[in-house]
Amino acid sequence: MKPILFVLLISGLFPAWAGGVPLTDQALPKELVAKLHKNITVEFKECAFSDVIEYLRKTSDLNFIVPRGSDTKITLSLKNMPLKQVIGFLGELADLNATVEDSSVVFRPKAGIAVAGTGGDHYKLETSVESAGSAHQYVVAVKIQRSPDGQKWDVLSAPKLLVRAGQEGKIEIKNEKSGDGIECTVLVSEIAAGTVEMSVACKLKETGKPQWQSELKTRIKLP
Repeated sequence: MKPILFVLLISGLFPAWAGGVPLTDQALPKELVAKLHKNITVEFKECAFSDVIEYLRKTSDLNFIVPRGSDTKITLSLKNMPLKQVIGFLGELADLNATVEDSSVVFRPKAGIAVAGTGGDHYKLETSVESAGSAHQYVVAVKIQRSPDGQKWDVLSAPKLLVRAGQEGKIEIKNEKSGDGIECTVLVSEIAAGTVEMSVACKLKETGKPQWQSELKTRIKLP
């Protein structure tokens, strides 16, 4: 099958994250920042994640979108904590990523992480997938980060790709000046209603450094 090709050609190093906006003050409207910095006190003991989110909806005047079937039991006690940090804790407890899209806080499954080290550098691959709103079509996000010590991470690239189930998609990001780049192959397979299996294989080529390659396969229940 003919792959879908998504190419980004840039004159700098690599593009910034193009997915949902992270919960950082610089990236958000002032009104939203004010709501996220409001201190709240929470006391949850073995509460369903959906019930916790409903409580936050009522107390924060924010809209929250969560994956279907998120039934993690939450036990959390925080006093006078900024809402932004509470959301972060909830994401960790429920194993979900939180971003802001159209003024809503969106939780999505952590699709998986693969970490590799080469030439003194460490690389981390994170992926996520969601329905594109059309039958058998999906949006795959691939975020590649690099760290010199495995502690502080910088985003090298984070494109999104529209793929059709069963068809390979390719993402290629190039630096025109140096010829360095990243190439990823993506395949989404439909396992059952609302469940897909995603495979992502990435190669990174940088001048003067060993080639880095990482593969990741994960099964996800879509919201």
